[in-house]
Amino acid sequence: MVSPLRGATANSREAKGFAGALQVIQQQPYGSVLLGLTAAGLFAFGIYELAEAIFGRISAPALHRAVARSEVARR
Repeated sequence: MVSPLRGATANSREAKGFAGALQVIQQQPYGSVLLGLTAAGLFAFGIYELAEAIFGRISAPALHRAVARSEVARR
């Protein structure tokens, strides 16, 4: 209930954007630790996705099974 209320009464001139949001988080107690953990997690996710793109295999269905299914569907 707080979010819609704040959105309705917010002043767009006070918005600080993404950089402002990061600064607010950094100024909190343990904010630098939170930002560091977030950065490490995003970096690890990027490495995972890169490995998935390089080594991941997409298995296509066998052609004869696909043809057989299409013939059954036509009947």
